[in-house]
Amino acid sequence: MRRVLYALLTLAVLPTPSIASTQAGGVAARFTFVDTAPKDAAALLAELSRCTAETHAFASIIAGIGEPLTSRAAQHIPSTLFAASYDADSKAPRFAVSLVAIGKLPTASTARAWARDSSWAFTRCEVLAHELAESIAYRALWAGRDADRSDPRSGFGARFRAAHRAGLDAEAAVGAAQAIRLTPAGRPYARSHECFEGAAIHIVFGSNTQTLLIHRDTVAMAYHPGADLCPVLRTRPSRAASG
Repeated sequence: MRRVLYALLTLAVLPTPSIASTQAGGVAARFTFVDTAPKDAAALLAELSRCTAETHAFASIIAGIGEPLTSRAAQHIPSTLFAASYDADSKAPRFAVSLVAIGKLPTASTARAWARDSSWAFTRCEVLAHELAESIAYRALWAGRDADRSDPRSGFGARFRAAHRAGLDAEAAVGAAQAIRLTPAGRPYARSHECFEGAAIHIVFGSNTQTLLIHRDTVAMAYHPGADLCPVLRTRPSRAASG
């Protein structure tokens, strides 16, 4: 097995607001932004529009939003690695994206150009699909909660687990449509599980592991081909949870 290559990823250049204004028109109506600078809203809409144009699977998620989704975009959002589906304090629905972190994930076209031992990496549209679908599901579950309870956070765990499963399904669908991660027989596969080790998150795809190394606002990524780093660590299932 070759030595693990640690790559500190520089921030990808997100589309400028002028480009976003022509690309994101059909997507913009699906989102209502709060606490967001116009340039950050434009950057996120451009990313969502690119993903929408890339696969029918992602376009289907956008089409299923219904009422505009309360959203936030910022360069950095505390305690948010890539994105989130709810407000950390109130637990109310809110699709929030940390642009710097998302910009460090490869696009599908970038991953296709990488060597085969790392081209199975998590892509930007997979992560956005997960968090967007999770946000849609979480909002629906929040709307159906018992509003008479004194604590609006009551039942959060069950709501989030159900919404997370919807996110995993969407992530897998977009990953399959991108057709980057394929078995020798040509079948797409998604991540199977992940585990945590200090400031590191190990994400397992088949027999490969992608490690996210997190320090404040810096994210480095390491690729471990042919190695599952999670068996000896505490593991949280991903696809298994959604059947």
